[in-house]
Amino acid sequence: MARPEDLTRSLKLKNEILNRKCRELTDACIDICSSLGYTVEGMDVDELVAHIKAGLNGSNHFRLDFVEYMYRSAEKMNRGTGSIYRTAANALKRYAGRESIDIQEINNGFIRGFIQFLETEPSQRGANRKSKAESTIESKGNRALSLYLSRIKTIWNQAKDEFNDEELGIIPIKGNPFKTIRIKTPSPTDKRALPARIIQQIIDLPPFDQEQNQKARDCFLLSFALMGMNSIDMLMCGKPSNDDPAGSIMLKCTYASNLVLQNS
Repeated sequence: MARPEDLTRSLKLKNEILNRKCRELTDACIDICSSLGYTVEGMDVDELVAHIKAGLNGSNHFRLDFVEYMYRSAEKMNRGTGSIYRTAANALKRYAGRESIDIQEINNGFIRGFIQFLETEPSQRGANRKSKAESTIESKGNRALSLYLSRIKTIWNQAKDEFNDEELGIIPIKGNPFKTIRIKTPSPTDKRALPARIIQQIIDLPPFDQEQNQKARDCFLLSFALMGMNSIDMLMCGKPSNDDPAGSIMLKCTYASNLVLQNS
């Protein structure tokens, strides 16, 4: 690292040892880029930097913060899908007990330990809304276990495809920690639909004294009438178009990519 006394007033290096090391480093970077041939033209900056670092340090010294990599990948997804990947990354942090996990740490033993952790960890559902005294101790189901592992495996394979180049012999991410992992197929989710008589009882309730309770009942009935429309979609729903004599509303659902027509 250059110190103030190693620099001229114009911020040029005057220390010949540092000058030589900089030239050597520059030559090494040029050699690595030259070895890529025309492949370098199809790389983005992050990919090129990763290849240069791997070449300078050797594949055994490759470093990638897997948790941060999962977060960056989740940002490129739609809101609903990305939230699942972020939740899986958060579970990894809880298991490791730290914010950062190097991808080289993720081996078969790490994954098996993570599975045991998930099987015994209390459910985090509602943890941000309840105090510890109010939270119930409920372990995660097999569905959550399968969901987390499948998302982590997807991002691990994505990193392997991104940073490994078998053609050039650059393989910083080796092996397959999921090869011998077998997860039971999740059992079907129990149906939680309310019976018709309960729906009718809610409809027949007299007006509430508290406005908040009245709004809650009205929103529930509106969602029921609109075949389970999400609350956020009802809030974002605009007015009917004046050009439509049927008074229909066209909207794009928050958690779906296709257009849904809701009659007003």
